[in-house]
Amino acid sequence: MQPDAARSGLERFFANQRAKEHVLVELLDHLGVGPGDRLLDVRCGPGLVSMLAATRVGPAGGVWALDSRADVLEFLRAQIAERGLSGIHTVLAGDIAAFALPDPAINRFVIADALHRTQGAEALVHRLGRVLPPGARGAVSDYDPDVPRRLGAQTADRLPPATIRGWLESAGFTVAETWRPPDEHYAFLVARP
Repeated sequence: MQPDAARSGLERFFANQRAKEHVLVELLDHLGVGPGDRLLDVRCGPGLVSMLAATRVGPAGGVWALDSRADVLEFLRAQIAERGLSGIHTVLAGDIAAFALPDPAINRFVIADALHRTQGAEALVHRLGRVLPPGARGAVSDYDPDVPRRLGAQTADRLPPATIRGWLESAGFTVAETWRPPDEHYAFLVARP
């Protein structure tokens, strides 16, 4: 892919995140992200969750944007610089299901609409269950295959809520809440006992 085409694709990806910003804000609200929290944005893509979270956690907290694509993280770093944000650390994971926890004090995580497009998604969820400390909480959302498609992922690519819930529970997470954010989504609020 040519550099301009790659950049254009990332800009479209970022625009898609912006179009569902209200859902991302809802995830952070349900998760209770606030000053001092240390959040892992799993499969961050262009990083809108990371940028939204950075304004909430403030200078006492931090955000780690984890992705397997260097070009995505480079795009995010440019967005961070353009907006004058701080406290966001980019983490490149060659194997998304075998990453090392970038900071042992991380106490929150978000996976926003990424599992349906992640090879090894179940292994990724299990990795989170192994590396996050007890008491860590997370919000996980994706697109519902039983809802008519208007905006999100292709229906054939979507994962049923029961599948992701099963992965979360088998990884050791307790599901504290389920809800239906707008625009074809379902979501889970989870905790690691």
